[in-house]
Amino acid sequence: MIGELGEIGQMRSKIKLQEKIEVWCIESFFQGIRL
Repeated sequence: MIGELGEIGQMRSKIKLQEKIEVWCIESFFQGIRL
């Protein structure tokens, strides 16, 4: 049970990290257009 919860926690943190990277890429992309 504890192992399963740990895996779910890792999956969620990976998804959050991917979302942050996607947002950062989109923001930097739009900043590039402005420049």
